[in-house]
Amino acid sequence: MWIKEIAKQEQKIKYSQNGEEYRLEYIFDHIGTTNKVFVDIGAWNGEHLSNTKLFREKGWLGVLIDGKDYAGIYKSFVTKENILNTLSKFNIPEEFDLLSIDIDGNDYWILREILTKPRPRVIVSEFNSEFPPTESKTIEYDPQFQFGKPDDYYGYTYGAGVKLAEEFGYTIIYQQSNMNLFYLRNDEVIEDPEFEVKEHKHWNSVSNKKWIEI
Repeated sequence: MWIKEIAKQEQKIKYSQNGEEYRLEYIFDHIGTTNKVFVDIGAWNGEHLSNTKLFREKGWLGVLIDGKDYAGIYKSFVTKENILNTLSKFNIPEEFDLLSIDIDGNDYWILREILTKPRPRVIVSEFNSEFPPTESKTIEYDPQFQFGKPDDYYGYTYGAGVKLAEEFGYTIIYQQSNMNLFYLRNDEVIEDPEFEVKEHKHWNSVSNKKWIEI
């Protein structure tokens, strides 16, 4: 079945960090597209380490959001309080094809807020692989949080991602190295993904800041 073959796809990289764009392309080759609309949160300049640049080259439309000032990118420091209003400004439909989120911090809280209303078919979200897959926690929400110090305090664990997926009707179908989780909306899932979840130690520094158990 095709979901089990995601990890076996050739490792190619054009714009993304670890070839996420081609894993996503493989997924859409199998589930098809509906409106070819994307939302890219934490888009940088729209090209560097981009999960959506390849799709824009194929005619997809959407919004690129980043907290820094880049030409052609909507500048917004995304919070739980402003994300839904931001999406409404761009007339993003409630059901769209792809959400990419990578903000090195409040990823869990922003993703959770988005899923209270919009229903993207596919999500690629950065997560924190420093912890065992059985742990379910995220950083404490701080609307002004910015990742700066190179330690393990950012994002959310695999276990928290699983619970989020179950709550909102998604299945995690793939883990991309130590960086990203791929979610598929349950109405698109036709098989048990059966992939191996791996813990990756990336940072040498361990934070003593507060984690929230999910």
